[in-house]
Amino acid sequence: MEYSWAAFHASETTADINAPLDISSLLPMFQEEAKSIAMIRHSMNIAKQCVQFLNPGQIPVITCDQPLYALAKSVQWNWPNRFSEEQIVVLFGGLHNRNSSAENHRRLIIPWFFALDHPNYARWLPVHVRDMMTLNNTAPSVATEFGNGKFVLHKSHSKFSSIAIDQAHEQNNKLVKGEGGAIGLTENMAQLQRWMVSGPEMARVINEFQTSQEWIKRDQSKGPDVRHHEQTKSKETAFSNQVKASCAVFEEMGNPFQEQSTDLLILDTRNIVDSRVCKKCRKSWKRTIPSVCN
Repeated sequence: MEYSWAAFHASETTADINAPLDISSLLPMFQEEAKSIAMIRHSMNIAKQCVQFLNPGQIPVITCDQPLYALAKSVQWNWPNRFSEEQIVVLFGGLHNRNSSAENHRRLIIPWFFALDHPNYARWLPVHVRDMMTLNNTAPSVATEFGNGKFVLHKSHSKFSSIAIDQAHEQNNKLVKGEGGAIGLTENMAQLQRWMVSGPEMARVINEFQTSQEWIKRDQSKGPDVRHHEQTKSKETAFSNQVKASCAVFEEMGNPFQEQSTDLLILDTRNIVDSRVCKKCRKSWKRTIPSVCN
């Protein structure tokens, strides 16, 4: 029996061992800082050119964290002839999942950015929600592919093992940085340029090796092993022990989710938050949610 969340869902899905794996790679890195309109505009140009070379007619999709997302949207609004929302889709960080329930969840978390004083996220997350809600009109081909689950990356044939686009970015960054990262390289231009060119090539070689191992696994004589990494006896035993330990703590200290008090408390320590903080949270939520979600 699969106890863990990932193992359970993996047991409910099937794996297509003949499906092509996604290509994850790095382009040669820029020497300049990314946080400028000029660099983001140049990056969007490069992304468009690469996509058109590899798959003519496809609308490019790029993912940015909040500061760069703001710059990318500014580029789209100021140069609509070349970077309009019909020509390139910009996604906000890890918020890639696109379906009706996901959009509703995003709308529900927007007020908390206002309440907890995160103005940049409060300002730009509604823009992302609006983009996703109008994607069927601005980029219907991208909306169709997102609806088919192609907003994630498949690096293996294992079941329930797709990863978010920005997670694949981070994995490639880890391959490039290696031990010690880029610390000190910026002081030596020759070393920096060598690293800028060789880093993406190292990532490409490692990714190609990992992909070849997936195909070897598929063709092995005893049949392909497409289990999720949590679908093993040791993982399930460890998960079962952790659940039993949590239940024992609940039985000893009480279940915090069954508390009838109106106080706001911390789950693990059961410390009660100051009543003024609790009142402010409730007041902030009531004040912000009507203006955002209605």
